[in-house]
Amino acid sequence: MLRVRGLDAWYGKSQVLRGVDLEIAAGEIVALLGRNGAGRSTTLKAIMGAITRAGSIMFDGEEISALAPHEVAWRGLGYVPEDRAIFPGLSVEENLVLGEKADRHGEKRFRLADAYALFPRLAERAKAPADALSGGEQQMLTICRTLLGNPRLLMVDEPTEGLAPMMVERIQKLLARVAELGVTILLVEQKLTIALKLARRLYVMGHGSVVFEGTPAAFASNAKIRQEWLEV
Repeated sequence: MLRVRGLDAWYGKSQVLRGVDLEIAAGEIVALLGRNGAGRSTTLKAIMGAITRAGSIMFDGEEISALAPHEVAWRGLGYVPEDRAIFPGLSVEENLVLGEKADRHGEKRFRLADAYALFPRLAERAKAPADALSGGEQQMLTICRTLLGNPRLLMVDEPTEGLAPMMVERIQKLLARVAELGVTILLVEQKLTIALKLARRLYVMGHGSVVFEGTPAAFASNAKIRQEWLEV
């Protein structure tokens, strides 16, 4: 579904990504691991076209590396940013409705009722201001709002960061349910336990490049990679 080759990216004149290669097949959950500053979040932003980039990004056989973010989204890539990017002056339901759009074929697989079914707490607080939600509820809101854009591939950046253990478990179950509904997921996640439970394959990044690719089992047996690129 997604194939990235030789992806470079910059913030101003500072190059952050150097020749990133990765592939994601339809139906997979793939985790992107690494220390802070390794380039994981930048990779998602570069795929979306939110920063300066170079290289090849193929999505469903179409080259999208020259497209603007809204054009990338229209082709079926959803992006859940680390800062959640809710609209604080709007209600929960207004935030969700702003995310609604059909896919490029005019189909809507996810509707408002589906978002409420995935996370009933949003229905209970539909008329509440979005900034009155807890951090975990705001994360659920952002994921559900992105799903209402009917993505076929969902890129999620650090969804459990700073959340209480109970909410971390809810986020994990939500992402697993989203995958069951047929959405492919590229997940940036700092918590190894979550990544290893959800992902079919893993990529580890270091200094803006991919340094490991494999299954959770292969990663678990590779002490050198864990010590050199993940452990503090």
